[in-house]
Amino acid sequence: MKTLQSLLLSHILFFTLMSGIAQNSDKYHYNQVYDYSGSDIVPYNYNADELTKLAKSFIGVPYIAEGKEPSGFDCSGFTFYVYKQFGIYLPYFSSEQGSIGSQVYMEEAQPGDLIFFTGSDPYTSTVGHVGIVVSKKGEKLAWVHATTSKGVRMDTMANTYYKARFLAIRRVAN
Repeated sequence: MKTLQSLLLSHILFFTLMSGIAQNSDKYHYNQVYDYSGSDIVPYNYNADELTKLAKSFIGVPYIAEGKEPSGFDCSGFTFYVYKQFGIYLPYFSSEQGSIGSQVYMEEAQPGDLIFFTGSDPYTSTVGHVGIVVSKKGEKLAWVHATTSKGVRMDTMANTYYKARFLAIRRVAN
């Protein structure tokens, strides 16, 4: 009898939880969820146009240290949040994000790739900043990122501050 009650209670809790998740999902959160625990590319076909559209929609949002919500982002909180809306859970810190996926040449960058920079010191090779590539192959490389001075914004390599600090571009999902 007690086993039957436990089983019934667990089913009720499960279905209550699942109905709450379904009601709270938004248009960018898809059914598949990937937790990034390895260094390979996630075998997930997300809509890169939708991801970059979402990333660009946050331009103007203020910088908040350790922010990972639309009220304010830091750089890795921004990439973490945007990818999470597509069911892809990146590590939180930019240094950890810099070690996942596979490196691609600048000329091969695609919308949705992550772009990495040093922090304020251009003479180090340590990841200190991250953004999301929004330009298409063949276009001038552009990315959206959360900056300490201006919040979420779009930049290109014409910005010499970032050009001097560029480290890598990594593809984390296809």
